Amino acid sequence: MVSFTEHRHSLDLCSRTPARIARGRAGTRPRTAELLLFRADHAAARDAVLTEVGADFPVYTGCVASVATCAADRREYVLRPDLGRRLREQDHAAIAAVGANGCDVLVAIGDGLSSEAVTSQVPSLLPSLLAGLEDEGVAPVRGPVFVRNARVGVMDHLGQLSQASVVILLVGERPGLSTAKSLSAYMGWMPRFGCTDANRNVISNIHEDGLPAVEAASVVARWATKMLRERASGVHFSV
Repeated sequence: MVSFTEHRHSLDLCSRTPARIARGRAGTRPRTAELLLFRADHAAARDAVLTEVGADFPVYTGCVASVATCAADRREYVLRPDLGRRLREQDHAAIAAVGANGCDVLVAIGDGLSSEAVTSQVPSLLPSLLAGLEDEGVAPVRGPVFVRNARVGVMDHLGQLSQASVVILLVGERPGLSTAKSLSAYMGWMPRFGCTDANRNVISNIHEDGLPAVEAASVVARWATKMLRERASGVHFSV
């Protein structure tokens, strides 16, 4: 028998976090309603990973180029992370052309592991980010470019081809069971082949129940400006 105090504490915990805690059980099993909710959230997470961003999305968001990595489709993308870190050879010239006249900052959008995150957050975040970079006096800013089947490491290839000083990659996070709409903004100073995660910074959990997109855009613009000023990122960058 659960006491009134224990029940009250359980309700208090549940109101403070989306994590699956204090949901009750029937014997050794979860309650039917909780099991069904778990299965629905799991299905949403799988759909977010396997569903592709629509072909019209790059046009809708004003991308100046739409390219793809060496992963031929979503199945290969999931099974071969290495292929998602390199652009197809036929797209090299397009990225080089984007940065041809100088590029302080290159803004890129990658579908990553959640198409739902990209389509949900980028339309709100992107205009605020570009406006924030302009307000900070950052120029020239190139992009955005859209990268299909993108892993975080593709930002090194983008930097290598465009010769951008800073690359900002807005990419869908691996979905969890609390949300499939969480976006991350990865950033790096002089991303080139040979860079590692130690050279990057990230702002994560950008979604309605986490860090709001407009607020995230302000932080990203401020960090990009500071990276240009300090000529550093990752473990050498003080946020």
